[in-house]
Amino acid sequence: MLPFFVYNFYVTVSSLILTNSIKMDNKIKLIFYGTPDIAARCLQALVEDDSFEVLAVVTQEDKPVGRKQIMTAPPVKVYAEGQGISAHQPEKLGSEDSLFEELSSLGADYNVVVAYGQMMPQRFLDFPRLRSVNLHVSLLPAYRGASPMQEALKNGDSVTGVTVQEMALKMDRGPILGVEEIVITPDDTIFELYEKSGLVGADLLKRILKEDFSEAGNEGNISPTLQDESKASYCSKITKKDGEIDFTVMTAGEVYNKYRAYKMWPGIYSFWNGKRVKLTEVKISEDTGSGVAPGAWGKDKDRLFVKCKDGVIEILRCQLEGKKEMSVAEVLRGM
Repeated sequence: MLPFFVYNFYVTVSSLILTNSIKMDNKIKLIFYGTPDIAARCLQALVEDDSFEVLAVVTQEDKPVGRKQIMTAPPVKVYAEGQGISAHQPEKLGSEDSLFEELSSLGADYNVVVAYGQMMPQRFLDFPRLRSVNLHVSLLPAYRGASPMQEALKNGDSVTGVTVQEMALKMDRGPILGVEEIVITPDDTIFELYEKSGLVGADLLKRILKEDFSEAGNEGNISPTLQDESKASYCSKITKKDGEIDFTVMTAGEVYNKYRAYKMWPGIYSFWNGKRVKLTEVKISEDTGSGVAPGAWGKDKDRLFVKCKDGVIEILRCQLEGKKEMSVAEVLRGM
């Protein structure tokens, strides 16, 4: 028979081991839905945090990319498969009965959605034990829709942010679980804002899930805040046509902000001497262009300027129709 003090020591150590084992196993279980690079960054942040267990990933189908139309897997699929996580790619989520049965049987606490690209049917929203949540890259209810970062840049905003919302069937209208602001500097383009939003968004997403997680029951710890519908604004999916610049009706500031917003895709373009020219790098000129008609193009040695409705844009790099991208000095020498 064990001495009393040895017995107590044995029971205490056994209890600690059991308790730690329970804590280690009691991870926040989630299914992740996302497609582009910003979603892959958020997925990586969740995978690398021991508080979470990613049960499965759902992403868009592989798509042809570039001039050669090479079939390319979305960044989320690439990362998930590299981690040994199954990645599902349904053509239309709502019609996938077998996928619904599989995912709903996994025992997820949360569905986590970051730029997935498809509407989630109600039955998918409902099956997690606690919630379906979405990370949206704006300060909701501002800029609901497909292009919130581009819209903030195009409008010349100095502040934007990220929002974690509980998902609803209507796009981006769910109650808010948490927000974090992001400062936009005057020369930030979509590349810089994309980087900021990915970092801040991943941190906010992890923090909100940890705060909300409840080990028992079917309700989270956070009481969501309803959105103010009177302050809602919207942005749509961007097309190639949206990149067209009309210098006769746009100010230099508007042109520059559109360049910042669309630098990643589709870029901005206009027409010079009847030919399309893609403007790959521009800046606002200190020259006001007084006395010059809006829309007029002008050269000064190896520099190229365009008069806007108000102000002047200097073009630093461009791509003429049928040519490769070059500096303006190279373009003018070739002419």
